[in-house]
Amino acid sequence: MNNTYPGLKETQREIENHRKILTQYYKHQEKNGNQGVPKRVSSRIESFKARLAWLLLEAGEYREGLRLYRELSWQTYGEEKYIGISRALIELGEYHEADRLLARGLSRFPESGALLVARGLLYRRLGDEFKALKNFQGALELIPDDSHALYDKAISLNALGHYDDAAAILKNLVKKYPDDPEYLIEMGYSLIEQGYPRDAAENYLKARDMVFESPALYGGLYCAYMDQGMKDEALEVAAEGLQKLPNEHPGLYANLGEIYREMGWRDDAVDILNKGLEKFPDDEDLKKLLQEIDDDDNDPDLIDKLRMTGLFMLLSELVKKLPGNRR
Repeated sequence: MNNTYPGLKETQREIENHRKILTQYYKHQEKNGNQGVPKRVSSRIESFKARLAWLLLEAGEYREGLRLYRELSWQTYGEEKYIGISRALIELGEYHEADRLLARGLSRFPESGALLVARGLLYRRLGDEFKALKNFQGALELIPDDSHALYDKAISLNALGHYDDAAAILKNLVKKYPDDPEYLIEMGYSLIEQGYPRDAAENYLKARDMVFESPALYGGLYCAYMDQGMKDEALEVAAEGLQKLPNEHPGLYANLGEIYREMGWRDDAVDILNKGLEKFPDDEDLKKLLQEIDDDDNDPDLIDKLRMTGLFMLLSELVKKLPGNRR
């Protein structure tokens, strides 16, 4: 499974229920063949299969979801198949095949906003946020109030540096869907880039209160605290994020390594960054941070300053814990 998202447990339960229904049907079919199976039952089973395929993609089980989508009828589930198969292919890194499939899908369903969103997501994965934005804008001409297309457009606008425009979209989404943490997190990013780290932190904390976990949440909240000079809070959230999601993103290791370095805890910083590189050996940011620490070692004045900073923060924590200073 990927990082936690709203409704994950419900999705898993629904997956199990649909699997049981399909398993019972397959056993009946194996025993009796297709004899005596009403058309409406076959149609219902196909509907269950289509639903299960999408749930599997939501849960990160892309290969099984892809297999089920390929079993569906093109005649009945044409547009849905193009969307589901392309999503699975994108997640599996089969970008060229996904591109060809989406081209065929759009030639058959040229007025499909959902297929334009899917192609936008493909361009995003390929790193072309400008083309992604054009597809999301095209989708919104067909489905102007679609929350997914609006959200994806806001992400592209943020990525391209149009933070005010992104924030305007996200503000409406947060107002309309206050219980969706992903909108809060993207709004937090937009606010940080606009220079409002305190407001950004409020959005991230609301998302965390929804028992939502993702690298973007912990990374964003860490940055919001650092931008406010709140190093104790930044340390706490960096450690929490890495503890809860150790396999999700190299940025979580980079954040903790960075704050350790800020505090003068050089060995701890090197240790955590090296652990990050064990899991993400090709990450350039982790390598860069290690190189910067190595450069620090060649600057005795800087390393003494960092050590004193770390000592001061440690003493501050000890003072806070003295009986007369507890709150």
